[in-house]
Amino acid sequence: MKLDLRSYISEFTLRRLAGAQNYRRGYEYFQEERVRSLTEKNGSITASVQGTGKYRLQIKIDRVSAELEFSCSCVMGAEGKFCKHLVAAGLQWLAKQKGSAGKQSGRKKVETLSVPEWLARQKKAVLIDFILEHADDDDDFWNWLEMHSSLRDDGTIDMERLTKGLDNAILIEDFVDYHDTYDYFSKVESAIEILERLLNKGYAQEVMELTEHALSNIEQAVHSMDDAGVYMQDTISELVDIHHSACKKARPERKHLARRLFDWELKSDCDMFSRAAETYADVLGKEGLAEYRRLAEKAWTAVKPLGPGEKSQFDSYRYRLRHIMETLARREGDVDVLADIKKRDLTRPACFLEIAQLYLEAGRDDDALQWAERGVRAFETDPDTRLVDFLAGAYHKKGLHDKALDLLWASFTRNPGIERYHCLRSHAKRTRQWMQWRDKAVALIRGFLAQKKASMNRSKGPMRLYNRLDHSLLVQVLLEEDDVDSAWSEAKAGGCSEALWMQLALHREKTNPEDSLSVYQQQIEPVINRKTNDAYQEAMKLLGKIRDIMIRLGREHEFEAYLQALNSEHNRKRNFMKLLEKKKWI
Repeated sequence: MKLDLRSYISEFTLRRLAGAQNYRRGYEYFQEERVRSLTEKNGSITASVQGTGKYRLQIKIDRVSAELEFSCSCVMGAEGKFCKHLVAAGLQWLAKQKGSAGKQSGRKKVETLSVPEWLARQKKAVLIDFILEHADDDDDFWNWLEMHSSLRDDGTIDMERLTKGLDNAILIEDFVDYHDTYDYFSKVESAIEILERLLNKGYAQEVMELTEHALSNIEQAVHSMDDAGVYMQDTISELVDIHHSACKKARPERKHLARRLFDWELKSDCDMFSRAAETYADVLGKEGLAEYRRLAEKAWTAVKPLGPGEKSQFDSYRYRLRHIMETLARREGDVDVLADIKKRDLTRPACFLEIAQLYLEAGRDDDALQWAERGVRAFETDPDTRLVDFLAGAYHKKGLHDKALDLLWASFTRNPGIERYHCLRSHAKRTRQWMQWRDKAVALIRGFLAQKKASMNRSKGPMRLYNRLDHSLLVQVLLEEDDVDSAWSEAKAGGCSEALWMQLALHREKTNPEDSLSVYQQQIEPVINRKTNDAYQEAMKLLGKIRDIMIRLGREHEFEAYLQALNSEHNRKRNFMKLLEKKKWI
């Protein structure tokens, strides 16, 4: 079935895929003639668009799913979004179609050959001249030809030529910056496609060696480019998949393969062959896996156990080796072996938490509770809240509710914030004891504020500038407990965040509209001064609230004067003034 791009691409489609904002920017790029070298062949559009950099893109129809596919080397394109560059190219293609249709109208119909049809009618010598002429100006294309021509007439492969071709495609002489990343990986992808073709033709042993060589080149190249992100991981993943497929067909000596994979996984900075014992189990078999385990266990015995309080900087060797050991343990499903591996590093509370969670998942609640308790004791002066919460849950499960709440109370007193307050409330409600714990929590917060106020009164000189009373936590707690009047009083006494002032105003609109009005009038200035369109829209909503309250209070005559004052104060903010003019307030 022949797929026609004209059935898929229209201005409506471009707008739908891109959204209004990206479509508008893409249209500007199209008008500014930023689209370069637009080409259509085999149901695919390729082009480059000049923006802050030069971006390569493609729009095509997938022949299997019959759906429109697209890609661009810009940031949005890397995230799979239809960007302004794709819009510009699509519009350029549409304009080209309209131009072609206009030229043909009123003329005698003349046969127009597609590029493949035209090429099919040329003599062999002419085609060779075309290819060589293009290759003279394009080193990458010449290298591609060299790699393809490595397959000899007798069925053997010129491995030296292929290896050199991989070097030319992957290794970097200077540096690849962000804007050149797409072009670089397109070149690498072309080389990888040749390896896939060779594998499909039965050259499994050769492809196995070549993919390992290519991966070695990638390890070197990664240090000579900007962060390649998704491109790099996709390339590595594709090469590893080809290597795995080649190994399945070539059936290399298992112990030798195990040693190579282990060496790669342990030393690779790019995490190549990660979880090799799992991925390559079908190739390694019992003999290869046994060798892999022997190598891992030998290296693991030399790793020093680390206890609580010991300083440990990130050690990539130790991290990878532990990852290998955990992969092997999970394959066997032995919880104790996996736990013992994790117990070799107890430098952080998170280490204890991992072990406790492992035991809990295995249904060993007592062991989980014991390790959580050990972790909390080991880091008593600075406990991890996640570990504390885990232990509290374990206590509840055992019916030790008082121990759970005492633990959480101690956590709250060390860090009296809203997150710890929520946690204390959640656990106390499970045992229907929240009222007493709530009163204790509020009293504690008030005590902290009293201490801070006393400290501020004792401060002299410049230090007074850095000490500010803020009742935000107490205001938020009282609001969550539906004590709006007390929350208002605390905000008036010690201040609070802008967001909380707005919450208070919303709560008091019906009962105390004067209070809400004063808050909205105070908050509108900082909102307008953010000087963004979103802020101006927010200011419009606030003005609506101010007007409605003034009407309720019988003070609507004040609103016009209030608007005039805002107009005078902010008349240089053109976008804000446009919104004011559009809105008919009176």
